[in-house]
Amino acid sequence: MNITDEQAQAAVREISLLLDASAGDTGEWNGGDVCESLFSVLERLGLTTLCPVCELSHSSFQPSCPFVGLHLADVDTFDFGEGPVAANRHPNGGGWVADTATVADTAYVGPNARVFGNAWVYGNARVSDTAEVYGNALVYGNARVFGNARVFGNALVYDNALVYDTAWVSDTAEVFGNAQVYGNALVYDNAQVSDTAEVFEGEVSS
Repeated sequence: MNITDEQAQAAVREISLLLDASAGDTGEWNGGDVCESLFSVLERLGLTTLCPVCELSHSSFQPSCPFVGLHLADVDTFDFGEGPVAANRHPNGGGWVADTATVADTAYVGPNARVFGNAWVYGNARVSDTAEVYGNALVYGNARVFGNARVFGNALVYDNALVYDTAWVSDTAEVFGNAQVYGNALVYDNAQVSDTAEVFEGEVSS
């Protein structure tokens, strides 16, 4: 949503007056009352998709607050498979990254790749094609995940490791060194694939 400077200034002016009035002599204000009043202000100004500042009006986010969801129209979202969540296109590659995930600016996420959950991708790691990294997985160093590969759970892929094709690396498995996991291979449990090892079919577990 795009708003004019005049609309923004009007909203700030009315909200400031509202907060002052609500605080009164005590200097404290009632979150629920303020939220309801702020909703009215924003609605009157045609700004009902403005970020609701609800978290400023409660000690914790309240599902019953009139503001819940109003700001979502102003936030980029993407459905990674379980409904839309807040997400953004990564500046290096353009792939979708959930706000809950962490991807360094130095890492690459291709336009059709996905990083979500609490996953981390950092260093010079690359996630490309239609690959996905999610859960609590970490991909870092010069590692590459591509093709239609999946890295998830608490898996680690690092150093110069490659995971590609339709391979899956999950649980607490690690792929590192110059190892490659590809084809339809499944590496899971506490398995470790290292050095120059290659796994390209079947299952590897501890």
